[in-house]
Amino acid sequence: MFERFYNKLGLLTATCGLSALQLSCRPLGGAKYTLANRRLTEEEIKKLFTPLFSEVRKRLTALSRGKKDLRWALQRKLLKELIYDERGKPMYRRKLKEQKRLEQNNKCAVCGSKLPTKYSVLDRFKAMKGYTIKNTRLICQSCDTTIQQQRGYK
Repeated sequence: MFERFYNKLGLLTATCGLSALQLSCRPLGGAKYTLANRRLTEEEIKKLFTPLFSEVRKRLTALSRGKKDLRWALQRKLLKELIYDERGKPMYRRKLKEQKRLEQNNKCAVCGSKLPTKYSVLDRFKAMKGYTIKNTRLICQSCDTTIQQQRGYK
C-alpha cells in the first residue's frame, strides 16, 4: 500500500513494495524529478542485454588476441566512455557546478544553506536527461544523503 507525506525538506515521499515504481515529485524549488530510473524487464534482459553483453565480451576477446593487459585496457576504456555517455566528462560537470553555484547564489537548492567549497553535489531531476542546466541543481552533501536515502539508494 502507498503512504505519502511531506518530509522536512519539502519533498513528497512515498513508499511502495514495487521496485520499478515511477513517482514524480516537486521539491521546494518546484522542479520535477522522478525517483526511479527505467530498468530493463526480465524479457529485455534475456532478449536484448544478455546477447549484447555476450557479443561485447567476444569482441573484446577477439581484439585482445589473448593479451590480458590489452583486454583489461580495452574493458577499462569502454567502461569509461560509457560512463561519459551518461554523465559527461568531469571538466564539463565541474563547469556546470560552478555555473549552478553562481545561479543559486552559492546556496543549496534544497535547504538554502551556504554551499561548501568542496563536496557539493550536482543532483539530476531525471537521470536519463543527463547533466544539463535545466535538469540539475547544486545541493549540499547533507541534503544529497537525505534525498538518496528517500530514493532508496544506500
